[in-house]
Amino acid sequence: MNNNILIIVAHPDDAEFGMGGTISKLSKDNNITLCVLCRGNRPGSNPNVEKMRKKVLNENVESLGISKLIQHVYDDVSLDKHSHLSINNYVSSVISQIKPDIVFTNYSGDIHIDHELLSKAVRVACRPRPNCTVTELYEFSIPGSGEWNFKGINYNTFYNIEENIKIKYNCIDKYITEIQPAPDPTSSEYIKYRDLYYGSISGYKQAEPFICIFNKK
Repeated sequence: MNNNILIIVAHPDDAEFGMGGTISKLSKDNNITLCVLCRGNRPGSNPNVEKMRKKVLNENVESLGISKLIQHVYDDVSLDKHSHLSINNYVSSVISQIKPDIVFTNYSGDIHIDHELLSKAVRVACRPRPNCTVTELYEFSIPGSGEWNFKGINYNTFYNIEENIKIKYNCIDKYITEIQPAPDPTSSEYIKYRDLYYGSISGYKQAEPFICIFNKK
């Protein structure tokens, strides 16, 4: 069954780190749009980081089979400087434009403020009202951003990515500005352990975890 899927995230690399294997899996039979709210400039870091992340993002969009990329112009780590209304309006405009059946977004409990604020805006835009096309809404956590809230995450949905791990790890490894050395949760090594762990508790070899906010089907 072909679905119109929207993945809406705060930063370049969020989608690949959080659900790269699932994107590769779903793109085989579905139309996927990726919307990234922030530029990837990460104020205070390497002045070339925005250009580097955008280059990798565009390469990964093609590798993962994403049909369309929308990138907005917010600065990284700045969504709290914008009114919640303006973020809601932008997210709602994307939802209206794409008319997705299924939406994936950042986890509302991540310690990164951009993830948290985006998640709240997506929940507002995807409220299951009669004029909303969205029938399923899922959140996913970025390694480190979720675990480091030290509150636990009640995942209830797992995607088998056994056949999609190679492309996921290739995409992640290109983000040399984001990958950290082990034992950091954003290290290549520990992302692989994470996928194995969630596979082990869901009956697969490797899996990515999600929180289903609602499923109207």
